[in-house]
Amino acid sequence: MDEQSRAKSEANASRGDRGRQAVTFVLAIALLAVGGLYAALAMLVRVDSIFFPGNTLELPGPLGRIPGLDAGVPVDSALTERINILILGLDRRPHHPPGADGPPRSDSMYVLSVDPISKSGGLLAIPRDLYVQMPNPTGRGGPWVTRINTAYHYGAYYKYPGGGAALARETVEQTFKIKINYYVVVDWVAFADIIDALGGVEVTVPTPLSRVEAFNVRDGNAFFIDIRAGRQLMDSITALAYSRYRGDLGGDLARIKRQQQVMRAAMERALSLGWLSNAPALWSRFRGAIETDITAARLPGLVALARQIDPERLAMVSLAGDNGEAVREVRTPYGEDVLVPVWDKMAPLVQSVIYDRRLREEGALVKVVNGTPVRGQATRVAAHLVRHGLSPTDLTVADVPGGERRAETVIIDYSGKEYTARRLAEWLNLPRSAVQHQPAAPSPGEPDVLVIVGQDLKLPDDLVAAATNVR
Repeated sequence: MDEQSRAKSEANASRGDRGRQAVTFVLAIALLAVGGLYAALAMLVRVDSIFFPGNTLELPGPLGRIPGLDAGVPVDSALTERINILILGLDRRPHHPPGADGPPRSDSMYVLSVDPISKSGGLLAIPRDLYVQMPNPTGRGGPWVTRINTAYHYGAYYKYPGGGAALARETVEQTFKIKINYYVVVDWVAFADIIDALGGVEVTVPTPLSRVEAFNVRDGNAFFIDIRAGRQLMDSITALAYSRYRGDLGGDLARIKRQQQVMRAAMERALSLGWLSNAPALWSRFRGAIETDITAARLPGLVALARQIDPERLAMVSLAGDNGEAVREVRTPYGEDVLVPVWDKMAPLVQSVIYDRRLREEGALVKVVNGTPVRGQATRVAAHLVRHGLSPTDLTVADVPGGERRAETVIIDYSGKEYTARRLAEWLNLPRSAVQHQPAAPSPGEPDVLVIVGQDLKLPDDLVAAATNVR
């Protein structure tokens, strides 16, 4: 049995003003499903000087008195690129014997994305059962194919450089071909504390739920509860149980929708309290509950940023799609029920929140040519490029075998579209040396960048398909 098979076996065994205020806090509240409002606020305080260096802010009411939200080291210069923050909510249970289940898995996984130039942002919810390629956590051999929520677990278990958060970050980066600038890790205790600090949240439950697993983070007791239909005030135990439940037909997809309900309910509750009047209490509770690599600190321009963001430009998107159309349920050879991405459906969801502005600015016309005897290979490569952000309107394909045979894939930049050529190489896992620059006078209809697919090219998606025996 190989290392991944053994690990999987072990894992299976162990198993107006008000409008402006709403905009101001929506990015922070979005984190509530996986942590706490203070965690979100503290995080945004630390990165806000990156968005708007030099801004100062008189935080209203008790916010101005929260410890730890003070000025820090200056940031050298403003960033003009989109900032993506990976948020992991761990299923770490207090009162559990250390090592009983090994390192925790991520119970929730989100990417918070903010574009400081366009003043837009969004939150991507990643299904925990998404079956993806992951860097080998042992450092030996090729990549693994596994559920994305196991990345933190395996990274911590095998002492991957940077730990579980680093492996989770790299897995998300490689899967969606996006840059993750920072991560924030929180657990159930943080979730429960923030709900209690808010005095509970009001949620409308569409249908009754029976025998929902609940957990008291105060004493470690686990038990089952029934959640009635209708609008109700949920305490931390009920809200956590409701957010984590996936025993209905909707499974993980319905679970994500319930988490989004709790996020919105928490935002409404926080605003109704009058600028988070309980915020000072949150500091004492969250002091040790947050793990993050965010280090830059300066008194933020949070309100300045919020006032420039149109509420309509703040998206909350599930990568499974509204009705699960972006994933397929598959049973693996290991007997796991997983979700395989349907990339032509999932790619637009990612791009609706996260897109590469520089790529669009260059507007390069790209042509993909088949340099292999395999029919359809150029079409597959083109689809791979589109799902990672290349516009289909900027892409042409010549897929009939019979032309020049290539052992190695090459990317030729004819028009000085260096950024596009480099990004194509990254998306195809090619070295920089695969990019050739051959300046030529532009001709109507001719490509700016030519991709000649060689026999050496292995698309990352092929590994997932092979692991699930699905094409």
